[in-house]
Amino acid sequence: MKTNFLYFREHGKLTFVATADQTDFAVKGATTLVPGTLGNGFATAIADTTDLRNNHVVKITSKEANTGNRGSDYTSADTVAGEVTTLEIEALEISGNNMRIKALDHGGGPGNDAQEGYNIKAGDIVTVELKPTAGNQAAFRADRLLSVHSNSDTETEITFKASNGTAADDTVLLTHPDNNGAEFKLISSYIYEACNANINERGGIIRVSDIQNNILGKGLADAGVTNMLLAIA
Repeated sequence: MKTNFLYFREHGKLTFVATADQTDFAVKGATTLVPGTLGNGFATAIADTTDLRNNHVVKITSKEANTGNRGSDYTSADTVAGEVTTLEIEALEISGNNMRIKALDHGGGPGNDAQEGYNIKAGDIVTVELKPTAGNQAAFRADRLLSVHSNSDTETEITFKASNGTAADDTVLLTHPDNNGAEFKLISSYIYEACNANINERGGIIRVSDIQNNILGKGLADAGVTNMLLAIA
């Protein structure tokens, strides 16, 4: 018998508009950014420079045409208005609660990089995105659903039989407000409906939670879900 697949993707995107020739952007430690508003925040904070470089992509969209604002490793040192540059990982680091983008020559001091660096101008758009991997996105078989249960007043957990056949379960942890259990009822009812959707022709993929792309199942949206974390066995 065919079964539906329930798709989940962790929240992993931040967008900034540079206010000056700045190099630092707050990406961790601020409660307003983790998980952030719908479509702009992270499910978990960026841990350190290694995490930033290995698991994230940083792009800069140039507001205007600029001369000599990119390092020698890029196709050209110049950019045109609207051009998108994917930064090389060597230009990125975490310093305190901030992501630091190395400039070419600002101030002539530490943190400058004539090869991978980028001189940001006011109005440039800086976007940080989590790379989608098996650890932060998954499509679970509806017929392997085990439970929808409340862990606390503000957390509801969905469990599936482990996709790799181990004894541990795959889990989805949802964070939401506390309204005397109303959120749990909305979530559990929605998951039941999603598992049984299109009952005569099951086998489709239902996007349950993809906050990064502003997609949230109706029951989850009605419950005010703000964050979703995966744990895959």
